[in-house]
Order: sequence, then structure tokens, then C-alpha cells
Amino acid sequence: MVLPAASEAVLIRQCAGLYGSFASEAASSLILVLMFSYIVLLLSVKGQIKTPGLAVFNLVTVKLTEVLTDFLNTIKKWPDMPTLPLPERFAFCRKLNMSICCFSAFVGMIAITRWFHFGNINGFRYLGYCFTCPIMQGELIALLAPIVPCYTLTQCVSALLTAVTMLCGYWGSLYAGPMWDGDLLRFLDSWDWEVLKMTEKGWVMFPGWICFTVLICVQGPYLGLWYTCCYRKASEDLPKKFMLLVYLISITWLGFPLWWCLSAEGFSIIKDTKANGWGFVLLNITSKGGFTFTMLTIVAASRKQAPPKPDFKSASVPYWLYVLQEYDTEKHFDTFDPYDNAEDKQQDDAGDEGQVYNTGMPEMQATGMSPPKSNTWDALEEDYKVFLLQSGVTAATFEQCNVLDKVTMRKRYKDSIKRQQQIEIVGENKIVDSAPYKEVTDKDTFWLQM
Repeated sequence: MVLPAASEAVLIRQCAGLYGSFASEAASSLILVLMFSYIVLLLSVKGQIKTPGLAVFNLVTVKLTEVLTDFLNTIKKWPDMPTLPLPERFAFCRKLNMSICCFSAFVGMIAITRWFHFGNINGFRYLGYCFTCPIMQGELIALLAPIVPCYTLTQCVSALLTAVTMLCGYWGSLYAGPMWDGDLLRFLDSWDWEVLKMTEKGWVMFPGWICFTVLICVQGPYLGLWYTCCYRKASEDLPKKFMLLVYLISITWLGFPLWWCLSAEGFSIIKDTKANGWGFVLLNITSKGGFTFTMLTIVAASRKQAPPKPDFKSASVPYWLYVLQEYDTEKHFDTFDPYDNAEDKQQDDAGDEGQVYNTGMPEMQATGMSPPKSNTWDALEEDYKVFLLQSGVTAATFEQCNVLDKVTMRKRYKDSIKRQQQIEIVGENKIVDSAPYKEVTDKDTFWLQM
């Protein structure tokens, strides 16, 4: 018996019953990866760690807890946006953008397992949309928080509309077939629902289409109108080039329902299911990636109109940045950005009074100031203290550094002394004796030069 040929759009749904087989095979492969990774770890530690598997598990657990805690602490600040200045609103959006990118990367990786492919529909994709898209809409409102009427209500309504859109999109994708069986043109003339003959899939998608229309046709122009009307009066507290974000979201988000209708999840106009995933990937990169890069452009443009940078730098930089600097093609790294570290600055300023940057011990003693007392700081050599103070690290910030930071600073101090001892400045036939420390005039490049 010869079966009639079926399109991929039909076959992929007919194979939905094999979900258990696909998910089970992915789980078994993951167990294989974990097992042999543990064996490699066991051989690598050479007995120096008693329970390496538990150590890795604890490390991952601690780091994930830190990430989740930081995200929750950030998202809790959304009601305060109307009272915060522009740099702190930028810092809020920066952390949310990091969460969006991290979650999108995680969802893209875990989707390989096909664990959430019910009905052979990529549920992880819609899970990612349901998490990231409300945040993106919320960032638009947060940037204009001081001028948006009913800010809290606007944020809640926007999040609800976006979430409903994504959930309806996923629910409707689980249904095969079109959204209506009638004549669309006749319906547009008569607005008679019996003429359109909506299917169950169409009724499921109907609330999502309404919410999406409100987001694109109402909320976007609404924010743009308020921005245009209020920018001249409050330009210092509003971001420049904000309309770029509005245009970007309005244009790129329209591509998602369009592609959905063309793909096998919608009307199956494009019956090649291999194109389905690639289309959504390109739309994701364009939308979320473009959103992040546009936000960076807005920050750079707004920085020019913001007040001068405060005389502050963070003394602690993550270790992975140290490592990346060694492989950076351009030896330049700016450790301070007022829009990135606005919260860190407030915390350090509150607990670190009387800081002096690029000022040695003699200058501090001459002005009657002394670094905060601590056993660790007092135990350091005087030359090393001078080196740290010249580089912008005070006693208070030194105490806040972790062990790895302190070890790294000590190593760079010794490397600096070696370099200085080899420097010979030839001018008018004389050699200038090297100082025991390196003068750093730009505190922002301290971690690169020391």
C-alpha cells in the first residue's frame, strides 16, 4: 500500500506522539555528558579536593543563587523609577538587558533537548518570549518613568498584554490547521462572524492578536507622544534618541506574527519546517540584539548631556575580566561608567568617607587624614600602601576586595616594580632613577596599567 505524500508541516504534527522518545534520548545523552565530565574532573583534581562533584555542584548553586538574587533585587526597584535620575534608570535597564540575554542564551541551549516540544512545537521559544518581552516593554516605560502618567498602572497593563500575547501564541501553535474556514474578504465587508467561521485555533489566538495590536498601535505611539512633548522641558532627565527603541520594537516585533502566519505553526504557507526555526532565530537576534545595541547607543548619546563623571572608580573587577584583558586586541579598559555603576557608587560613598584618589601617604598625612584602620591594611608595607593609594585603592575598598583580587593586586605591584627598575629615561645624558611605584594618572585604566 502506497501512502499519499504529506508535507513536512503535516508530518511534524503526526510525529508528536514520539515526544517521549525524543525527550528520553536527550536525557540519556545528558547523563552521559555528566558522567564522563565527572570522571575528567576527578582525574584533573589529582586528589586535592575530597569531593570534586559536590564542590562543582555547590559552586554552580551559589553562582545561580547570586544571579537570581541580583535579578530579584533589581526587578523590585521598578516602582521607584519615577523618582530616580536618568543614570540610575540606565543602570536598571542594563541589568535587565543582561537578564534578557542570559535567559535567551539558556533557553536556546536547553531547547536542544526538546524537553518542552509538546506537539513538536518549541515551547522553550515561547517560554523565552513570555519572560523577556514584558521586560523589554517595561524598559521603554522605565526610561520615561518621570513623565509617564499612571506609571505603575502602565507597567502592569503592558506586562499583562505582552504575557497574554505570548501565551496565546504558544497555545494557538499547538492547534493544526487555519484560524478560520470562511471568507476573510466577505467578513471585512459584513463583519459577520458566521461568514468568517472561526476555528478553535482562531478563538484561542484572538486575545493575543488584540493585545499585540494594543502594544504596537497604542502603547508605542503613546510613549513616543509623551517623549516628544516633554523632551524640551526635561531633556536632562530623558534619554536622547529614545524614539530609536520605539521604532525598533514596532518594526521588528511585526516580523514575529508575520513569520508565524507563514510558518507551519500558523497557516503552513511555508511547508518546509526547517525554515521555521531559522526564521525565529533571525527575528530574535534582530529584535533583542538590536534592542541591546540601540540601548548602548542611547546611553552613549545621553552621556554627553549628563553631568561630568564623579571622581570614583570601583576597586573590584571580576576575575574573568582580568583574563579577557590578556587576550584583548586593544589594551584599553574603562572600569567606570556612571550609568553602569550608579548603585555601586552610592554604596561605596555611604561607607567610605574621606576617600582620596591618586594621592600618596604624605599628602594624606599633610591634610590630617588617615586611612581607616584595619588589621589587613596596617600589615601592608608602606610602599605597597602608596602604590594602592596612587592607583585609586583606599583602605576601605581594599578590605572589600576578595582574596583573588588582593593576590592579583600584589602580583601586579611586583610586576610594576620590575618594570620600573628596567626603565631608563635618557635625556641630557642623565638617567632618572625609577620610583618604587608607577604613577597612574587615569584611574579608569588602573586595572590595565598596574
